[in-house]
Amino acid sequence: PSTWVYIDVRGRALTSVVGDLQKAVAREVKVSPGVSITYSGQFEYLERAVARLKLVVPATLLIIFVLLYIIFGRFDEAALIMGTLPFALTGGIWILYLLGFNQSVATGVGFIALAGVSAEFGVVMLIYLKNALTRRLAAGEPMNDDTLLAAIREGAVLRVRPKAMTVAVVMAG
Repeated sequence: PSTWVYIDVRGRALTSVVGDLQKAVAREVKVSPGVSITYSGQFEYLERAVARLKLVVPATLLIIFVLLYIIFGRFDEAALIMGTLPFALTGGIWILYLLGFNQSVATGVGFIALAGVSAEFGVVMLIYLKNALTRRLAAGEPMNDDTLLAAIREGAVLRVRPKAMTVAVVMAG
């Protein structure tokens, strides 16, 4: 025979409810030999999705890094772009916290998309900065701090409006 207990978890994160339930059952229920307790339903699906995301997220980050390395042909430039991803992801975590949302499969997929958009922003910015520096050096300016700062300003200014428009569209979406 099987016994089923249904629990409505509206208003709370599913994982915290199941965690509290598991602690209470471990503390107060003596399980007879041959009896097992299984947590099923949405929690079971969530556990499977989390296990899948534990593979997909690192694989996605590795693919992004490999593509960056192929684009630039340099490890340091690919690492530079990848170094910006934690800042974008931290912002995503903060906005989830401020809006009172829980981490879910949908937000995990959103973070994968955020990593891709952030890497794309970094790639475009790095290309513009490198082009601005190359133009200045080709014009005969010496490679020094002043030339580098001027190239950074020039390359960044060219990307301010397109970046602002892209961010506005992404946020509206």
